[in-house]
Amino acid sequence: MKKVFLNAGFLLAALFLTAGAVWAQPQSHHRGGNGSPFKAIEELKEELQLTPEQEKAIEELKKETRNAQKEARNAERTRKQSMHQALKSELDAILTPAQTQILEAHHEAKKAEAKAMRDKMREYHEQNVAPVLLEQRKKLELKISDEDKATLARIRTERQGSRPHKADGHKAASRPNGDELSALVQKYDEEISMLMEEIKPKREQWEKDMKTMSEANRPERKGKQGMKKGAHRPKPDFQKVRFLLMDPAKGPEFDNNNRY
Repeated sequence: MKKVFLNAGFLLAALFLTAGAVWAQPQSHHRGGNGSPFKAIEELKEELQLTPEQEKAIEELKKETRNAQKEARNAERTRKQSMHQALKSELDAILTPAQTQILEAHHEAKKAEAKAMRDKMREYHEQNVAPVLLEQRKKLELKISDEDKATLARIRTERQGSRPHKADGHKAASRPNGDELSALVQKYDEEISMLMEEIKPKREQWEKDMKTMSEANRPERKGKQGMKKGAHRPKPDFQKVRFLLMDPAKGPEFDNNNRY
């Protein structure tokens, strides 16, 4: 078994070295992207001709890697929470109680504005975006194999169960099954691209309308920060993952990252 793990280690090392120029580039905050060596192994499965022992060793390594990544995210979240508490304590020591009250009132007002904007965008999404995307997703469902439908149903259940609390700050892309979804997106890429192209004018209009709503509710950001092009725009592959993962019986969910 030691030899099997050694072979798997050499295999991964070779993949990292040969693709190092690509993987060394800054990656998107969406995990499961093109920088994943496990995704590369899945794409090159036929060429690599892995033995059952190698496949088992790689699966175990994948689980270990995911656990390590989860621990690292938890540690980073704890560090940020500690920094926030330390900052609050230092500000409380500097400001008077009256000043602190003014600051907190300002913070609550901003939260209320953000909620109002989100509610408005959610309403727009439900009335204009969701019905169109749902119809397109139903068309795709007719072309997906029964086996892949079962896989998608399982992934939806697993990701729903692993969904973190809002306070954790993690979005759908940070949950498990990234490699499986990437493989499925690649498999149905042509069909998804055609369906998205059919509604391209509407997608452009949605983007324009939601940008207008966002800027109207945050006038103080219209300068340097608010007008940044492509800020926080999901990559095309991420959009396709969201579309493929959509449950055709329910339709798309709305969140702050909705870009189509």
